[in-house]
Amino acid sequence: MRRCQRILAEDNPDRRAELEREADEARGIVPGSGTRAGWVELGESLPDHTAILLRSDVLADPSAVVAAAAHELGHEVLDGRGLADRSRPDSEALVDLFGVFQGFGIFQTNVSMESVPGPQPRFRSFGYLGERAFSDALAYYCFRRHQLDPAHALVPEWRNEVDLAARMRMRARLLDW
Repeated sequence: MRRCQRILAEDNPDRRAELEREADEARGIVPGSGTRAGWVELGESLPDHTAILLRSDVLADPSAVVAAAAHELGHEVLDGRGLADRSRPDSEALVDLFGVFQGFGIFQTNVSMESVPGPQPRFRSFGYLGERAFSDALAYYCFRRHQLDPAHALVPEWRNEVDLAARMRMRARLLDW
């Protein structure tokens, strides 16, 4: 909190950028990576407490807030409780899968690809799995849910809440099973 207040109070844009880089480095964020959220341990000021930090552009999109929070909560559960080793090469993807299987998959899938405004159409991914893997994970989630309790439809009613391309992929995967 003190670090954030210090950054906000800084009037010199160069010094402010330097303070933001230092904060990112302290959180383990690679400069220029486009990271939009972070999970940090608050350390000595509040032992045994963590915080989720979201960039301001994430706050403009409620679905992105849910997706980012789900991912960072996954870190809290998996990393914070020693259930997954953060040094694993697939640890970020594992955290994204955790979010899908905790019920946040619609949000994560819908924000997994977004267009970037500019003269040339471009897209960037949000999350580590990407739209294709998120739609596959959602399909598997539906399949396992139906397998565990056949009262749950294999192709759920909420499928219409998933963006069209991901929904079509999810439905095709479900019909394969």
